[in-house]
Amino acid sequence: MEVLLSANAADVLELRDIERFSDGSFAARLVVRSRGFAVERPFYFDGHGLRTFLADLEAMDRTLSGVARLQVPHEDDFIQLRASSMGAIIASG
Repeated sequence: MEVLLSANAADVLELRDIERFSDGSFAARLVVRSRGFAVERPFYFDGHGLRTFLADLEAMDRTLSGVARLQVPHEDDFIQLRASSMGAIIASG
């Protein structure tokens, strides 16, 4: 399974090769390309974090505001999407 968010052909945020482990956690390859910056690295998350992230994304879609964050508790790595007042989505992490 893969998840791809893209504003254009050059700028992407992608979770590739998503694997689910027997304990309900997930591993993926995180790929980010934006304005000359690029990184590809492992990214881990759990089922609870994924459910929360998806619910927050749905709320952002309905209200055109808010924040959705995918992160495992007590870990530094995260993906965050924030809806701006002008309707843009700002990715960080």
